[in-house]
Amino acid sequence: MIAALLLFTLALLALPLSEPHLFPHLVGFESLLIAAGLYALVDRRIPFSVPDIKAPKRTSALLIVAGMLLLFLLPMRRILAPPEGAGDSLWLVELLPLSAELTGYWSSFDEILEPLMRSLSYRLISYLSGPDFSGFILFGADISDSHVAGSLLLAGDFERIFLSLGLYSYVCGLIQLMVIVFFLRNRPLRSQIRGFLLLFCVPATQLFAGYIEHYAFSSMSITIILLLVRSDLDSASSVKLGAPRQAGLTGRFAPPIIAALAALAVLHHLIAGFLLPGLIYYLWLRNGGNVRTFVKEASLSLLIALIALSAGWYLYFKVLQLTIAGSHLMHPPLLSLHKIVSSMNLVKILFVLLLCAPATFAFPSLLFRRSADAAEKVVAVIAFTYGIQLTIWNPVIGLPADWDLLSVVAFPLHVLLFMRSEKTPDHMRLGSLAAVTLLPALLWFQYNHRDDNEQARRALRTAQAVLIELKDDSHWTSLRSERKRELMLLHLFVEKSNGDRSKARSLLKRARQAEDDRSYNEALDELRSMLAP
Repeated sequence: MIAALLLFTLALLALPLSEPHLFPHLVGFESLLIAAGLYALVDRRIPFSVPDIKAPKRTSALLIVAGMLLLFLLPMRRILAPPEGAGDSLWLVELLPLSAELTGYWSSFDEILEPLMRSLSYRLISYLSGPDFSGFILFGADISDSHVAGSLLLAGDFERIFLSLGLYSYVCGLIQLMVIVFFLRNRPLRSQIRGFLLLFCVPATQLFAGYIEHYAFSSMSITIILLLVRSDLDSASSVKLGAPRQAGLTGRFAPPIIAALAALAVLHHLIAGFLLPGLIYYLWLRNGGNVRTFVKEASLSLLIALIALSAGWYLYFKVLQLTIAGSHLMHPPLLSLHKIVSSMNLVKILFVLLLCAPATFAFPSLLFRRSADAAEKVVAVIAFTYGIQLTIWNPVIGLPADWDLLSVVAFPLHVLLFMRSEKTPDHMRLGSLAAVTLLPALLWFQYNHRDDNEQARRALRTAQAVLIELKDDSHWTSLRSERKRELMLLHLFVEKSNGDRSKARSLLKRARQAEDDRSYNEALDELRSMLAP
C-alpha cells in the first residue's frame, strides 16, 4: 500500500510545481508511474513470486551483466549549467581538460585524488587516441595543424573528452558492482535479487555511469565499508558462539582495511569524513565494550588512516605545491540555524530522499525498526550522520544540481533496508521493490542520458581559446603551480566576460611575464578592478 502511494506521489511530482522543476526526469512518465502504483496495490494478490531457493551458479554472472548494462547503456550525457544541470559537470568539462593540458592535472584540498585521477585519464585517452588528429573540423574551423597533435581539447573530440572524464566513475561503478555481487553470492535467489535491487539498482548509482563530478570513489568506498562492517560483525558474533577468528577481510585485519579505505575515500572527497562516528562505534561494538581492546584496535586503525592521509597531503602540498585556500574545510557551506528549521530545508531533504532513495518511503517500518543487531546499529549511525549532513548542508549551486553532494545518505539507507529485509523477507515483494528502486533509477538515468551538450561545446570553445593562448607561451612553464591555477582561471573568466578582452589579455600577459610578486599583483589588481561590476 505504501509503495503504491509513493508511486502515485511521484506521478504527482511530475507536474510543474516549481521552477526549476525538481523532478524533470518524471515528466512524461506519469502514466507509467500510476500503472506501477496500481501494480503495487495488487502485488501481494499475484500468486507468482520468485522462489526462495538456492541461487543457480550463473546468478552472479547475470547480475554483473545486468549491472553493466545499467551503467554502460545509459551513461550521463546531459551537461547544463546549474541549477538545471547535474552538479558542476559543465564547469568540470571546461576545467579538467584545460588543466590537464596546461598543468598536467587538477586537484583541490576537498577532493585531492579524484580530479587528479580524472586528469590522468584524460591524458591517457589523449595518448591512446594517437598523435595525429588531422582532418578534424572543430566547430566549423579547420585547426588541423601542429597545435592539435596529441590534444583532444584542441581537436574538439567531444566524445573522447567525455569518455575520459567519466572513465573513473565507470571503474568505481564496476568495483561497487563486483563487491555487491560477491557479498550476495551465497544467499538464496530471492535474497540476491532483492539485494541487487536495493544496493545497486537505485538512482544514486548515476554517480557511477560516466558521471563527471567527484563523488564516485567516496560513494563506492562507503558502500564497501558498510558491507565489510556487516560481514565482520557477523563473523565476530560467530566467534562468540565458538567459531575460530578468521584472518581475512572479516577477521583481525578488517579494522585496518576499513581504516585504509576510509582514508582513501577522504582523500578522494572530504564528504567521506562523515563516516568517522560510525566507524568509532563499529570498533566499540566489535570489541564488546572492552576499553583496552577498543583503544588498541582504534589506535592501530588511526595510525593506518593517518599514514594514508599524510601520504595524500604530502602529494598535495609538497609534490603538487598547492594550498588549502578555497577549501570548504575552512569555510563549510552550512545553513544558519533559522534556515535549518525552515520549510525550504524540509523541501530540500524530501527532494533528495525522493530522488535518491524513494524506497525509504515505501518501507518505513523496516527503516525505523529497533534492532539488537550490531551491524545494523553501525549502519544506522552512519545513515544518521549523513542525514545530518543532508540537513545542515547548503546546496550552493541550487537544486536539483546539488543532488550529488547530498545523495550520499542514500547508500547507508539502502544497506540498512537490505539488512533488515533479510530478517523479514516476506515484507518486500520483488515487483513492488523494483517499482520503487529500478523504475526511478531508469527514469533518472535516461533523463541524464539525453544528448544535451550545446553548453558543454561552448565551454570547450572557451577552454580551447585559453589553451591556444597559453600552450606555447614561453613564460608559462616557469610559473609555480598555484600561480598557474590562478592565471588559468582568470583566463577562463576573461574569455566568458563581455568586457574589453584585448586589454584583459594584455594584463594577463603582463602578469605572466612579471619578474616579482609586486608586478604580478599590480597586474592582477588592475585586471580585477576592470572586471569588477
